[in-house]
Amino acid sequence: MTDDDIECIEEGGTTPTVTLLRRLAAALDADVRLRPVNDPGSVCFEAHAA
Repeated sequence: MTDDDIECIEEGGTTPTVTLLRRLAAALDADVRLRPVNDPGSVCFEAHAA
């Protein structure tokens, strides 16, 4: 991913797909957790244990 791609996601310029969230989690060496839509923290990344 380019810096522009990441900036667009961060600024809300794109709706991330599950595939994209998985790619971001892999790049961050983390797991992605998805919760129901009405949960204000519906997506979070959790770092892998060291």
